[in-house]
Amino acid sequence: MRFNHFTFTVGGPACDANCPFCVSKMTGRGDCVGSWQDFEPAWNRFAVACGIAKKSPELTTALLSGKGEPTLYHPLITAYLKGLKEYGEFPIVELQSNGMLMASGKIDEQLRMWYLHEGLQTIALSVVHYDQDRNREIYCHEREHYNLSELIKKLHGIGYSVRLCVMLLKGYIDSSDEVLHMLEFAHENEVEQLTLRSITVPEQNGCKDDEVFQWTMSHQIPEDQLEKMFKFIKVSGTKLMELSFGAVVYGIRMDDGKEQNVCLSNCLTETDSEKTIRQLIFFPEDRGRIGYSWQHEAATIM
Repeated sequence: MRFNHFTFTVGGPACDANCPFCVSKMTGRGDCVGSWQDFEPAWNRFAVACGIAKKSPELTTALLSGKGEPTLYHPLITAYLKGLKEYGEFPIVELQSNGMLMASGKIDEQLRMWYLHEGLQTIALSVVHYDQDRNREIYCHEREHYNLSELIKKLHGIGYSVRLCVMLLKGYIDSSDEVLHMLEFAHENEVEQLTLRSITVPEQNGCKDDEVFQWTMSHQIPEDQLEKMFKFIKVSGTKLMELSFGAVVYGIRMDDGKEQNVCLSNCLTETDSEKTIRQLIFFPEDRGRIGYSWQHEAATIM
């Protein structure tokens, strides 16, 4: 089997954000109980999953994500990183996060340790905008959201590469002008990778949260408008790489003559390739099931 990514969730469903388009809620978040120890995986099954993943010649990335916010379970992040080093060799290891706990200063020691000693190289930050107040509206409502530029500078100071994963939704980054502003922000802050993906939903008959499903549907950017945004990228940039599941990376020449990369991607789309599957997924909450789809339980290897 050939996989581009090896991914798994860290910890349980607890989250310090309240995104109204939360994919985890729609695909089944589960119950939130106890401490991080309650979410330790079957490590022998994790070792099997690592063994399967590292045999794929197309493998590029091991991605730590979460049904909730993984940094709330930071001892498990440490354990998983140690496991990745023990059971397999992965070219890139990255962590997906909303960044809120990272910005608070409460896990600075762990952030330094993960980079210096445990092989974590990239932090992928989920955002909806370059403006702090607009991010607050989605992620934390009445509470203050962190300054994105300051967090990027902090992570760069440790040594991390940073990816901004921008969720495209109506009223936020929803036009060519806003895409340009997002590109300018990423470039000014020396962001290594910028990914744009439209919010999406699983098949409705398999959705676990109808309220989130309906909100997401009502805030999706219309296809014609989305096409104009993507055309702006395609016309303005140079196509650099296309991945098997349809994501395309472009280089955009900025005003200073240097390029900013941007990837046009998606959340749930399965690969069309018969030879390469988008991702190998380890499900620690499901008895260590190993599969290749977030939304189809039948997509199980073992």
